Amino acid sequence: MVKQVWLYQHSGISSIASLDPACLSAHAFLRFINQPYTALSTDTVGNVASHTPACTLPMIRIDEPMSESPDARIQEEFIPGFDSIVEYMRRHVHDLDAGLLPSEIAESRAFIAMVTGELHDVTLYHAWKVAANIDESRRNVGSFYSFPLSVIIPYLTGSHYTHGHLARYNDRAPEDMYEMARRCYDALSKRLGSRSFFYDGMRMGITGPRVLDAVVFGHLFLQATVPYKDMRLATLLGEFPNLVQFIHKIHTTYFPSSDPSFPGGIWPTSGLPVTNPPSGDASLPTSSSSSSSSSSSSANDTSSASASAASTSASSPSSSPKYTPPTGPPAHPEDASWWARWFSSTTRNNPNDQARIEKMKIVRSRNSFLFVSAVAMGIHLAPLAIRFYRIGKV
Repeated sequence: MVKQVWLYQHSGISSIASLDPACLSAHAFLRFINQPYTALSTDTVGNVASHTPACTLPMIRIDEPMSESPDARIQEEFIPGFDSIVEYMRRHVHDLDAGLLPSEIAESRAFIAMVTGELHDVTLYHAWKVAANIDESRRNVGSFYSFPLSVIIPYLTGSHYTHGHLARYNDRAPEDMYEMARRCYDALSKRLGSRSFFYDGMRMGITGPRVLDAVVFGHLFLQATVPYKDMRLATLLGEFPNLVQFIHKIHTTYFPSSDPSFPGGIWPTSGLPVTNPPSGDASLPTSSSSSSSSSSSSANDTSSASASAASTSASSPSSSPKYTPPTGPPAHPEDASWWARWFSSTTRNNPNDQARIEKMKIVRSRNSFLFVSAVAMGIHLAPLAIRFYRIGKV
């Protein structure tokens, strides 16, 4: 077992740990293999992202003492990207796809390519190209920063997606994009069937979630829970009850509501209208849900989590254990540093820690001032630099 694992992720909003589906998939994957970790949000910590090629997130940092001494030096290793994290854990901790046939592994990779390709593009299109959702997307991204970055960064992010990654869909109507999502949902739904996980019970000894389950959960959970004015994507997802039940089972089994590293431990009671909800699961929201069903959702979630955990442990105690969050403060001395304390997901969502929150605001304001000052200085010095360049050429 790795000594200490830190998961660096893009920040999220109050109800969701991260707005990046790859980061949510990393959360799920680490919990599937029962690997304790500490989550840190890094959108405001540039020196951490600089350790990764092209600032790739999610990223994990492995801290391992070089000897058994309490004062031993810590050897750090950075693993950027979800695929690299899966490969590292496969070699050093646990191979989540162990027991699958080569044809099943190839099929799993094909589904992963579909989810991270077409379905992810629909998610971005829904957030940044649908007029009713653009303001909410900017607001979500801007909530990570203080003024003026809270205005500049969302517009830069939106421009990056609309004029870059999503430019190939400029001639597509929204109906075409949602039809693409429907085809992806239909393929996933048919492959999942009535099983709890995609390869659960395929053969003797093949039980529990796999890498494909982690990837699908990260993307579908984000689509189901981010509140937008236009909820067509969540409504479309609700037409596939087994996929909704799949998200709900993983969420209640591996993400307890008391775990501070993953905000949003309670399944949303609105925003995901489900057509023909799965029988026997009264906690799933429906399109005609009333206020009484919403008020009882929390109690249903608690009982559903206990039942799911019990059934998971009974069916596969080794390959699909119930995730146990780490207790107590991390042993690494870097936990006492300013960025680890101020920008961890626990601190960001702890309303009682007012002193740290206020200090975080001061640091953000200072960083914003330095950024604006640097831009202003560059604007003033640019003409002078151009003049000296022209003189030098003469």
